[in-house]
Order: sequence, then C-alpha cells, then structure tokens
Amino acid sequence: MSTRVRLIKLPDSNKRVSEKAGTVHILELSSGRFLEVYSQPVMDGAAIGRVWSFHDITDSRRAQTELKEHKERLRRGQMYANIGTWEWHIQSGKLYWTEQIAPLFGYARSEEIAPSYDLFIQAVHPEDREGLNAAIRATIENDAPYEYEHRVIWPDGQVRWLLERGAVLRDAQGAPLQMIGVVQDIDARKRAELALVEREHELLEAQRLAHIGSWQLNLLNRERAWSDEVFRILGYQPGEVTPCDTVLKARIHPEDRGRLSVSMRHTQTQGTHDVIPSYS
Repeated sequence: MSTRVRLIKLPDSNKRVSEKAGTVHILELSSGRFLEVYSQPVMDGAAIGRVWSFHDITDSRRAQTELKEHKERLRRGQMYANIGTWEWHIQSGKLYWTEQIAPLFGYARSEEIAPSYDLFIQAVHPEDREGLNAAIRATIENDAPYEYEHRVIWPDGQVRWLLERGAVLRDAQGAPLQMIGVVQDIDARKRAELALVEREHELLEAQRLAHIGSWQLNLLNRERAWSDEVFRILGYQPGEVTPCDTVLKARIHPEDRGRLSVSMRHTQTQGTHDVIPSYS
C-alpha cells in the first residue's frame, strides 16, 4: 500500500526517501522547488533493487498555493463587505453559494444548509416574491439586467433587506444554462432611505394641514423646486406646471412684484428672504 509523506527543507545533496515498497514522497528542496518522488522495488523472487522516478511539480504546487490564497482573499473580502456569490443551474435547479450567503439569510456559518432555489424563495418576504420572480424571468427570457432589492425573513423572524445582482450564461444556441450573481446586505442603507421617505411624507402632510409650502431656487440656473403645497397655494395641482420665474410672477399681484424682486436680490447678498406678496 502506498504511503505519502512530506519532507520539508531537505538539502539538495540529501534527498532521503523511505525504503518502503511503492512509496510516493513530496520533497521540498532548499531551493524552494518541489519534487514528487516515486520508488518501486525490482523483484526477482526477492528484492534485487529499486526503481526511482522524480517529477518536478513546482509549478502545480505554486498554482495550488496561489489558488488557495486567492480563495481566502475572496472569502475575507466577501465577509468584510457582507457580500456572497451564488450560481444557479437553471435546468437542474441546483444552487451553489459561498459561505457568506448563509448569514445573509439568518443561518450560522456552522449550520449545514443545503442550498436550493425553493429554500431561497421561501426565505423571501411574501410581498416581494412576485416582483423577484418577474425580475428573474425578465433576465432569463429577455436578458434584462438583474438587479432587485427585496426583504428576507430570517428563521428567528427578523426581516432584512438584500440586494441581488446577476446575469444569465447561455449555450451556443442562446438557451439559458445558469444564472450567476451576488447578494449584498443593504439593510442599514435601506432602512435609512425608508426613514427619510417617511419623514418627507410627514413633512408634506404637515405642510398640507398648515397650508405651508417649501421651495428651492438654484441661483446659477434659476431652476426651482416646489413642494406640493406651493402648487396648491398658487392655484395649481401638484406637478400641473413646471416651477419657474414666469409661472410664479404670473401669480404675484402686480403691485407686489417689485418688492419680491428686491427681496430676491437681497437674498443673494444677505442670505435672507422675507416678503409677503399677494397672489392673484
């Protein structure tokens, strides 16, 4: 039976090997090169000698080491960025993912999870499944860019936001073979966005109730932005007209337009604008 051993840093002049029959050794020489050494006894009733063969495997060993280091860098990078990569074989339904994806779906890295498309879909929030499936179909059928934000429900009940990006690989005839992509934890960013939207909604509602509007003016290009209530104050439905000087002045009483212009010039030099015009 063959025995594999590894002798490290032997001097070049001292390439020792075992005397056991049928042995394979991996030697690392002091020069840094690797040799695979095979020895086999020559038998004539009894052993009358040995045959030795030496194979330089330095390049393959270095390639293996580089691949291992590359995988480790990829693993650490995905862990630090909270990103995982996946590969879905469309025909067989088999799904493969890197170890970082399990925590994104609420599982411990140590848990033995068998990835599957059904497991993935079951984890997606019920309200997001239809949109996700539509995005996947559009990518497979029309090569539409696959980028979709959705919620997942963890085994402990937590709801988290993820971002999916991917593409389809096809055969020579254009038939879809597999999808590959990445999934990223965007929970903190998404919750901040939703909180901002909610605050903006509350502000608009408060303006509507108090009959107060807000506006912005870009002094370089004169572009204006009005809240919905500014439109209403001026007698328009939100979005009915494009905010501009002409529309605003048309609603200002002629006797107040001069005071408004003076106040706007004062704003550019002093930073304050305070005028009470009449609207027609």
